[in-house]
Amino acid sequence: MTSGYYKSSPSKLAAPKLIIHPDRADDPGVLGDRGGNGLLFGTAKDNNLHALWDVCLVQKAAGATSCSSARPTSVQIKAFSTKVASWVKALGAAAFKPTGDHHTWAAAWATDSLHVAATSKAYEFARANGVVHDNHQGELWMSMDLSGAPTKRQYITSHIQIMKDQLSKAGVRLAELLNHIEWK
Repeated sequence: MTSGYYKSSPSKLAAPKLIIHPDRADDPGVLGDRGGNGLLFGTAKDNNLHALWDVCLVQKAAGATSCSSARPTSVQIKAFSTKVASWVKALGAAAFKPTGDHHTWAAAWATDSLHVAATSKAYEFARANGVVHDNHQGELWMSMDLSGAPTKRQYITSHIQIMKDQLSKAGVRLAELLNHIEWK
């Protein structure tokens, strides 16, 4: 995914504004959302945008009717890997195979992920009740409610295919990278 950046003052913001231009992300007084961990669908700690992408969307794409924070079993992992393999075949793995020097692939993949996040509107939603947090180790970060449109359910529905595509790309790309590494 990516991370959002927000102005840090005042310490409570009714409607935090996302900073889009990357050159402004390191301006004084700009805080990150900790990779989506600070973007909350409700009040539960594991009910954040990061967990939605890492757990819930994956479970839904695998066929689960609801999201769970329980660790997957080996049977579930095997079934899911079979699904990912079928997605790769359906999408045409050749389209995801990287070209050129494998040392440059990671930067290209990161750029592609940012492009997908932007075009899929992964970060475009209403934000409310922004609060600046201090972890007492010098790190400040912003959390906020994603209580506006879309709802969590609408967000999942509109992003599930994107998640499938991104996992398919990741599988193909990792396999290609492993094939290009000079193992000793």
